[in-house]
Amino acid sequence: MDIQAYIQSGIIERYALGICSSAETRELEELALIHPEIGKEVNEIRTSLEGYALKHKQAPPEIVKENLMKRIRGEHPEEKGKIVSMNRKEKVLSTSSNYFKYAAAAAIALLVVSTALNFVFYGNWKSSEKDLALLSAEKNQVAEQLHIQKTSYTDAMKDLAILKNPNMVKMEMKGKEPAPDAQALVYCNFKTNEIFLDVKKLPAPPDSMQYQFWAIVKGKPIDGGMIELCPPGDTCGIHKMNPVADAHAFAISLEKKGGMPEPKGKIYATFGI
Repeated sequence: MDIQAYIQSGIIERYALGICSSAETRELEELALIHPEIGKEVNEIRTSLEGYALKHKQAPPEIVKENLMKRIRGEHPEEKGKIVSMNRKEKVLSTSSNYFKYAAAAAIALLVVSTALNFVFYGNWKSSEKDLALLSAEKNQVAEQLHIQKTSYTDAMKDLAILKNPNMVKMEMKGKEPAPDAQALVYCNFKTNEIFLDVKKLPAPPDSMQYQFWAIVKGKPIDGGMIELCPPGDTCGIHKMNPVADAHAFAISLEKKGGMPEPKGKIYATFGI
């Protein structure tokens, strides 16, 4: 059991005010025997309530004490055979009125305590709700980061398996006039005709344009597939392109988005040409 959560639930305040159910009372008293911090909290709240009651106490009228002492001694405030003054009715009414005042004062004091406790409970609830939302957001963020790392690790293992294949031949594509610093690596398995492309650097294309990869077979360009660039600062890893047999050279051109059956745009990088 989370003892701090139990203490902040408000049950101890209800216990101190005597408004807990019998089941709640029994549970709290049993837990107080096991967990000293619960008993300490009960004593602190009781002390606070007693201090509040003493601070706002009001003494009853002196006549109440006199009448009470007379009744204890077996005496009576009134004497038989005497004429009662008409003013007595006014005194009784005045005394009754005072009783109502004290009763009203006690009710107001309880209302103040109840209102204060409601503010405490509401504040604790809002604080707990905020903490729960923050914990949930942090949990989702951590889960998302773990998912990204797991995906990156899986992709890296796949790329590593490609690079370690002894049948894979690595070729470096150099930049041409539109982008002299462009760079890409081609990995070709001439036994299976598999081709993989690792783009190192290419300028960002216009929105309506896209880079296209070509494999050159006997002087004729063969569509090797479209290239999806990663956002700046990210790495997309190695991409599998269309398989082409007997390719002896490679090129990257900038074409209309979606690709062309043969290169029409400027050549940005080549190998073997």
